[in-house]
Amino acid sequence: LHLPAIVSGTMLAERQRDLHRKIATILEGEETDKVVELRHAMKVFGHWRGSGNLMNSTRLALKIGQYLDGLLFNRQSMDFCIEALEMWKPAKLQNKDDTGLIAGKKFIHGFCLCP
Repeated sequence: LHLPAIVSGTMLAERQRDLHRKIATILEGEETDKVVELRHAMKVFGHWRGSGNLMNSTRLALKIGQYLDGLLFNRQSMDFCIEALEMWKPAKLQNKDDTGLIAGKKFIHGFCLCP
């Protein structure tokens, strides 16, 4: 049995997102400018994605994609970028003044040309 999976399975979705956000914030720490350790960056990405924070998860996905591309892992870089793009599919504007989502959509539009 995998205890974290059992515990997270019984949590409310809102509580899970909040926990992912807290973990991502702690793991990310001060190192937000570049990917230094790939496994760590991917864990942080998973928590940002789990928190529902599209901007932070996309920002980090772009950095991870660029890092993978720099290592000539082109297929993995594309797969990672596609995964990040897929996160935005269900995002819909609640109203015309939803500036966070509008900014995110503009950001992701530029991200489409991922490494």
